[in-house]
Amino acid sequence: MLLLSAISLSIVALITLAVNPIAGIPLLFMVKPVVDAVYLEPLLFGLRLPELVGGLAPMIVFVHMLFVGPERALGRMPLRSIWIVYAVDVCVFSMIIAYDQSFMEGVNIFLRYINGFVGFYMVQAFFYNDPEKNLRRLLLALIVAGFFPIGIGVYQMATGAVWKSASTEGITRYIGLYHDAFTVRFYAFQTIFALVLYGALYGGRNLFIKGSVLAYCVASTVAMIGAYSKAGVVSLVMWVTSWALLQKKIALFLLIILCGGILGIYYAPQIAANITQMFHKEIGALEGKVKLERTFAGRWYGWEEMISRWEEFNWLKKGFGSGEVAVGAHNDYLQMLFHGGIFGLMIYLFLLSAVGWTIVSNLRTKIDPMSIAAFMLLLMWLVDAIGLVPSSYPGYQWFVWGFIGLSLRVREEVGRAAERPDLSQEATLSRELPGGLALPPALTAERRFPSLLR
Repeated sequence: MLLLSAISLSIVALITLAVNPIAGIPLLFMVKPVVDAVYLEPLLFGLRLPELVGGLAPMIVFVHMLFVGPERALGRMPLRSIWIVYAVDVCVFSMIIAYDQSFMEGVNIFLRYINGFVGFYMVQAFFYNDPEKNLRRLLLALIVAGFFPIGIGVYQMATGAVWKSASTEGITRYIGLYHDAFTVRFYAFQTIFALVLYGALYGGRNLFIKGSVLAYCVASTVAMIGAYSKAGVVSLVMWVTSWALLQKKIALFLLIILCGGILGIYYAPQIAANITQMFHKEIGALEGKVKLERTFAGRWYGWEEMISRWEEFNWLKKGFGSGEVAVGAHNDYLQMLFHGGIFGLMIYLFLLSAVGWTIVSNLRTKIDPMSIAAFMLLLMWLVDAIGLVPSSYPGYQWFVWGFIGLSLRVREEVGRAAERPDLSQEATLSRELPGGLALPPALTAERRFPSLLR
């Protein structure tokens, strides 16, 4: 039943994406949590539904990219040069893998990586120009998307039911119908992100909205904690700190710490004890009681083996790609070193640096919710890249790179409008994004340069 529902929803989402991206992209985000829950069932040519959706979606977006008007063209995308270089390198090392391993392996790696480029492009291209309508719609889609995974997570925590056995450091993980804890944790963070940003931009003084946002955030946090992910706990701390301190909400920051402490001490001693148990090796390493190699769930041993393997390659493979699949590297940088070689790793690091520099520059110019949100997403990506391979997850890339791209595009459009005197009259009619950023009116992109596929 779940499989049939996921297939039906996927077909509707992909068709909608092809006909109208502004409706299709939110629907794609809403469907993805259900799609990821049926990852075990092969459907077509041995491919599973998450792989099919993750492959067809970028193809549809590429078609749109060819026919959209100038305002949505690739040439208007922020940091387009480095992203194009990155995409070209992905094509190159995917072809190397296809040659050395198999054609399908090469296609699989290409579609995994290229979804980062696709996510960065599609959200900023179709949602930058009408924040009151389009951005609200997108955030609501993410909030609705969380109902399925968060509901499962809360149910498991409340009942103790374990639908799929998984553990870490002797602690049972509540991962529900998903492949691993990363998926549960990712959807929890996606939901928290949408709730916080929606509350900041559109909540205003509405107590019902603020209360609902708070309650849903608590439920999402419970589901995330139930997955017992070290990276999740670290990212949550960084998110709370960034959101509160960058907006100079010291009272909010202290209140969250106080409430968290009370919850941990009086109401959730088992969760607090489990989190302590989860980090006991890292704590032991800091105290000098545990070897460093035993931290990060013993990933150091796997990394050492992969580095030893990489050292055996000839200079060509070291430089441009080994031709071997490394999605099990548990480290995004090491995965890129295997797939793209030193050259590919340098491009990837430059991409991350360029994104980080632009986000920080925007924050130094003006602190607003969208820029802080982009900063939070980049921090989460950098944390995940240490012990996981976020570049291998299409949905995660759509979310992280999509909203980072949207934040950068909004800021670019604000600067572009300010520099053009011919828009001064239109600027008085501009639509203002809650939080202090004003954008050119929607008719600038919508009516002058309509998409040929809409």
